Amino acid sequence: MPRRIFFAAFLACLLCPCPAGSAAPQHVGENFTMPISDVIFNDCTGEEVAIEGFVHFQFRAHELPDGFRAEATSSYRRVRGTGLESGARYTLVGTDKSQVDFRRPFPARSLFNLKVLVLRQGGGHSFFRLQVRFTANANGRITSDIERITVTCR
Repeated sequence: MPRRIFFAAFLACLLCPCPAGSAAPQHVGENFTMPISDVIFNDCTGEEVAIEGFVHFQFRAHELPDGFRAEATSSYRRVRGTGLESGARYTLVGTDKSQVDFRRPFPARSLFNLKVLVLRQGGGHSFFRLQVRFTANANGRITSDIERITVTCR
């Protein structure tokens, strides 16, 4: 599933070294594209859809005076699909963006936004949006978690 790939790559970005105590802020980044192949569910038609295409990832981390910030974005590239029951053609258009701030003193704050538009030949389009914000203390314990999921059928 594309989300698992995204989170694994984002965690790898967080482990990039950002030397502390240097005269100028340090910046670390990565930019790459990966193929995807998966089966998703269209909530608006009740149909499973086999998809294939690419996801482009971009990661940046930079030092702040009191910690560092890591940012990640991804977007679908040429992601097409076929309805497993109807044979209808699908196109996915989507982006997500995450930002994590690690500043002294803790807590760490994170924001994740995912937006995916699933276009279906003949109607039954869906727009999926997920928003997650959380705060973790110095021990890694999540102290707040707000999640909003919306699916709009068009």
